Order: sequence, then C-alpha cells, then structure tokens
Amino acid sequence: MKTTPAISTSLIAVLVSSLATAAERITFSKDVAPILQRACQTCHRPGQIAPMSLLTYNDVRPWARSIQRMVEERIMPPWHVDRSVGIQEFKNDRSLTQAQIDTLSADAQSLREKIKFDEGSLATKEAELRSMRDRAAELQALVDELSKSKRKLEAAKAELEKKSDEYAALASSPLGLARDRLVELIREAGKIPVERDALYNVIKVHDEVPV
Repeated sequence: MKTTPAISTSLIAVLVSSLATAAERITFSKDVAPILQRACQTCHRPGQIAPMSLLTYNDVRPWARSIQRMVEERIMPPWHVDRSVGIQEFKNDRSLTQAQIDTLSADAQSLREKIKFDEGSLATKEAELRSMRDRAAELQALVDELSKSKRKLEAAKAELEKKSDEYAALASSPLGLARDRLVELIREAGKIPVERDALYNVIKVHDEVPV
C-alpha cells in the first residue's frame, strides 16, 4: 500500500511525458490537415455554409480554442448517432475517432500556446518600440535645442563682427602715435598732458608748450 502513490506518480509522469512527446511530433501538414480534409473542409471552405474556412494553417490558427472545445464535446463535425447503441458503421461517416480528437486537441493546445507566445513577444516588441520612440523624441528635442543654441551663437558672432566694424569705422587716428604727437593732440583738445604709471602715479606733466 505504501508503494501505490509512488507507482501512481510514476505512471502519471510516464503518461504525461508520452503525451508531451506525441504532441511535439504532431505537425499540421502531416497530422492535422488530413483530418480536416476528411471531416471539416467540405463545409469549412470559402463559399460554403460554415462561418469560417479551415483550409490552411493560417485559417485554423485563430480558431484553435473553439476547435478544441467543439471536437472534444463532439459538437463538430456534426454526427448525432448514439455511439453506445445500434449500428456504428455508416457510409460517409465524418465523425472523429478518439485518436483524431486527441490529435486536434493537442494541435489546438500547441497553437494556443504559440499564440500566447506571439502575443507576449508582440507586447515586448511594442514596449521596445515605444521606448525607442520616446528616446528618439528626446534626441530630437536635444537636436532642436542645439540648433537653437547654434543660431544664437551665430547671431552673437554676427553682432560682435558688426560692433567691431562700427568701432573701426569710428577710429580717426592710426593705432600707433609718437609721444610728441599724442601730447600735441591732448593740448589741442585744451587739456594738460600727464604721463602716469600703471598705479596712476604721475611720472611727468607736459605743461610747458615748446617754442
């Protein structure tokens, strides 16, 4: 009795592993498409009575959850013969065997997981894209600010050049003058020429007018 839980756990693990391995081996073209072609596509095709097409992988993928529920509950394909009594073999029987139902269910579960993965990946990519757009907006704002600063610097440079030209235009004497000529100009202005040092101490007063 003590070993029963261990044995049951081992059996469950083996069964789960076997089912997982079987599900991994299922492919749409090899395993699923033949079932759909025999039991579903007569109605599930463009121009027929069914509401959606199940001809291709891309047709089937959005309906994975519904397909799984419909086949497990034996609602689809429609076949209302009581399986517990009477004749069970009929011509053009489109009902599914349990193995076919297991195949479609496993494939539907795989598709649903794939859709969840794709949705998660899409959400991640969208978040990355938003982050990149925000960063691009920040960089554009920085570029705009730098452009404004550049224009301000260019305007300041032009203003300085203009002032420099104005100062040069107002100058009426050469840059270098002899001392005697400078003294003469100061006297002509009615002032007394005085030489001073860097500390503004008087070195010499030119108060005598030369004869």
